[in-house]
Amino acid sequence: MNPEPPGPVSALPPRVIRLFLLQRIAGGMALQMQAVAVGWYVYALTSSPLDLGFIGLVQFVPTAGLALAAGHFVDRHPRRFVLLAAQALELACYLALAAVAYSGADSVGLVFLVVAGLGVARAFDHPAQASLLPGLVPAGLFPAVRPVTEEAGSHVVPLGGDRVLIAASAPRTAGLLEDLGFTPVVVDISEFEKLEGCVTCLSVLLPGR
Repeated sequence: MNPEPPGPVSALPPRVIRLFLLQRIAGGMALQMQAVAVGWYVYALTSSPLDLGFIGLVQFVPTAGLALAAGHFVDRHPRRFVLLAAQALELACYLALAAVAYSGADSVGLVFLVVAGLGVARAFDHPAQASLLPGLVPAGLFPAVRPVTEEAGSHVVPLGGDRVLIAASAPRTAGLLEDLGFTPVVVDISEFEKLEGCVTCLSVLLPGR
């Protein structure tokens, strides 16, 4: 006997997942801003391109060195608390960077020390976030999950009703969606995809009904 196909599910993920993804986006933006700010600050202090390279090295060494230990630690302890502790350490490091800058200490050594602390925090933050997400998905949604073989197929935009926007570079995924009862609206964004863009980055105008 063939199992019954899963029923329709909402095009939007549950609220807890939306909040989780929002914090990941905000965290990524904070990471980029911190990297630019620290780079400019260190260069203003030393005018040395070599010191700019040391910023990345000082942050990479603890992250890479603790990778195995952090993964093991995350597997053996509650991921939520590990994630909260790691992000609390990141916040403390951000505040320390601000204190160093505003105090006029002009100490590159202090900056490198705080950046190393960020590397330690992120060694635990990244595996905790990656392993936490599956636990946020309600078990009832797993039967409705459909794997896709095209990278562009993992990015769709709900347009209302049964219509979804999808890139022309994912024809097999568009066919799968059509088989599931959706109406794919296919757009060619090949030039945009060369810049690592996808349909979720587009501004979509919907005609009035």
